[in-house]
Amino acid sequence: MFAMSHGVPADVGLPAMLLAPLLAEHLPGRLDARAREHVRSVEGASACRYLQRLAALHTSLVQAAAVSLPGARPGLRG
Repeated sequence: MFAMSHGVPADVGLPAMLLAPLLAEHLPGRLDARAREHVRSVEGASACRYLQRLAALHTSLVQAAAVSLPGARPGLRG
């Protein structure tokens, strides 16, 4: 109703209102299944240590790049 009171036509707003609960119920499971196809799970102490070292290396590289670039975004500087 909010959208229709702000100029969204009823032929767009009404179907969206009717489909929203179905999509909210259906989409999370589909998105989770899709994400599982592209994610590798890290288990075990040695794998976690390797991932921590990799993350630390990535952080230092991003910070070094931010310092060396004159027009870098301020949020990247460490």
